[in-house]
Amino acid sequence: MSVNTLEKTNLIYQGSVKSVYKDISDDQSLIFSFSDRYSIFDWGEMPDLIPSKGECLSLMGFAFFEYLSDQKKWIQLESDLKNSHFSKEFLDYIFKSSEYVKLCEFGLKHHCLELIDQNLQQIYLPNLTNKIRVQRIQVIKPQKIANDWDYTQYRQSKPVMALVPLEVMYRFGLPSGNSLSQRFKSNVKYLNQYGFDELPQENVILERPLIDFSTKLEPGDRYLTIEQAQILAGLTEEEMQSLQNITLLVGLSLWNLHRKAGLELWDGKLEFAFILSDIQKSSKTINSKSREFMLVDSIGLDEMRILGHGQKISKDFLRDFYRNSKWYENLYKSKTESSDFKKQCLNVYKSEPDMLPQQVLNRVTDLYRCYTNTIIDVMNFPQPFDKSLNLEFYRGLYL
Repeated sequence: MSVNTLEKTNLIYQGSVKSVYKDISDDQSLIFSFSDRYSIFDWGEMPDLIPSKGECLSLMGFAFFEYLSDQKKWIQLESDLKNSHFSKEFLDYIFKSSEYVKLCEFGLKHHCLELIDQNLQQIYLPNLTNKIRVQRIQVIKPQKIANDWDYTQYRQSKPVMALVPLEVMYRFGLPSGNSLSQRFKSNVKYLNQYGFDELPQENVILERPLIDFSTKLEPGDRYLTIEQAQILAGLTEEEMQSLQNITLLVGLSLWNLHRKAGLELWDGKLEFAFILSDIQKSSKTINSKSREFMLVDSIGLDEMRILGHGQKISKDFLRDFYRNSKWYENLYKSKTESSDFKKQCLNVYKSEPDMLPQQVLNRVTDLYRCYTNTIIDVMNFPQPFDKSLNLEFYRGLYL
């Protein structure tokens, strides 16, 4: 069956970046279809499509999953970081952790199964596609009670094969304007949980990366302390420590990979699912010690803050373009006036975003293609686009 038929009958969710479909060939898997749509300022779908964006997100996501599942890459990571700026105390801790030992033996567990074509058949890099097949997990949405969100089911039922209701962020530094520095200034709990006595300096790479949390399943992201995140997701102390260690290790692997590409990775966000631990799969009783974590969703350019030669490697220039528009001015006012700010902007101010000029659209298209080619090449996979499209080309043309 073609994907056109699939899309008509099996759509589960459509977002600004990807659509999720039932897999008609296997009820234990799903199909992610990455679109050329994009969103900024929480507006939702913008008027333009970015050519090749969906293919880039699919291919780089698949490549990252494959790279992180390779035990040899994890074994190599310790020696790669031996002479890095990270503190010896931190590196000794993380490379002696049980999570690192397991990664060196088995690789990282993730939900990505394969790249698929428009007929839902498996294909391989460097073939172009905007679709991947993934393992299906349950999404247990919290219940809204009065002005609060109820996560009791996470604490009581200890779900497995279910999404952890958190976005987990790794931070290698604190760039100007980052949200964590603002929280440090307004809430001493954030300083204390990381062991800081004073505000850490911005725009400096830290000797020990930080882990940060926000909600995942609420209408808006809500930042959480480590203690709040643990309680909300129903995690034991051991599970919380394991989740942080796995996030640190994935972040370090991605940092090292981008360093090899001549880039600086400053921060990024990950999503995980609860799964049964290997030693507990034969047991009928699920207890607090029987769960592990599996990496889910995807990893891509839009989930990371990356610099190259001091310049942002991101679509932030689209935000800069729209900040000078009348639509952005009206959107800003609408957000102060109504929770349904999009409706306010459309109906009251009669305002919506203009289409991008062709030169701006060309730049963002080149950004996705050049980053995809560059990072996939560093991972030793065949490049999907013309080999002339790389970040050196992008920098020379636009930066």
